[in-house]
Amino acid sequence: MQEKNPSGESIREQTLARFRSQETARQSGKKKKVSTGLIVVNLAVVALLFLYYTANKPGQEYLTTSFNYRDAAFRFSMSQIKNTGAYVFYLSTKSEAKGPLTLRFTGGMADLVILCGQEVIVTVPIGRDIFTLTLRPGESNMQKESVDPHEFMLYAQSHPDRLVEGKRSLILSTKPHLPLTAEMRIHTEQPVSTSIAFKYEAEQ
Repeated sequence: MQEKNPSGESIREQTLARFRSQETARQSGKKKKVSTGLIVVNLAVVALLFLYYTANKPGQEYLTTSFNYRDAAFRFSMSQIKNTGAYVFYLSTKSEAKGPLTLRFTGGMADLVILCGQEVIVTVPIGRDIFTLTLRPGESNMQKESVDPHEFMLYAQSHPDRLVEGKRSLILSTKPHLPLTAEMRIHTEQPVSTSIAFKYEAEQ
């Protein structure tokens, strides 16, 4: 016969009750630890997304395209200087000929044309004084010009209908932007061109 305390519970019942109480407390502690861990993981994911977005937001990337014309390899590239916001455009010409290569241009080497749709915003001459370019095998020539973003700001202010609305979410949001095209028109004997699509974020 089992002994009972004044409350009417046997020693066995008391032992089981204490065990259940300890197990419940232990399970509760685990849940708290798991919940805290999930919060930390979620915060880390949000931080990583923010850093990725900051590093890769439109207007700060390096873009490039290339093509061959006869024995010359042309590469057209653009980047943005973060502290000034200026857009820098490069035209590289590399000889792939086995001997000396001579290229002739009409009216200067090329024109950089920035468009929004079919409308020209700005035109910048590239190598305006270059009418003949002679390169040894493997030799390269680099031309560089920059465009002040003020040009795009003025266009955006006078053409608000051309702006594409930014995206908004609980974590990240983007500004309205102008979808632009930078076209490099090269004045070779048979004119050739190539283009890069990029975005200008409008100031609000």
